[in-house]
Amino acid sequence: MGTVDTLKAYEALTSASMPDNQARALVAIVNELQEARLADVATKTDITALQHDNALFRSEVDTKLARLEGKIDRIKSDLESKIESSKNSLLKWVIPILAAQIGLSASILLKTLK
Repeated sequence: MGTVDTLKAYEALTSASMPDNQARALVAIVNELQEARLADVATKTDITALQHDNALFRSEVDTKLARLEGKIDRIKSDLESKIESSKNSLLKWVIPILAAQIGLSASILLKTLK
């Protein structure tokens, strides 16, 4: 990105018959605009620092994501274990109740057949 040579600009303006005070004022305005524009330009150092910060951020996100995936796996395993335990507990109650119901139904059926 090029910059304006203010001395050359001043000399060009004064040689074109612009009064000295106007040429100085115009060059000062151009110089101020140029400095404002350059203040917003990222340097190689800025970009390198940003790349470094980005790499650190990605590493931190990857680490946290790995921890989160580990927690999710543990929660999933716990839930599967609890579901299996609940299923076994439910079967402990359902099978005897079902057997009792069959026995009761058979008993009622036998009494009605006699």
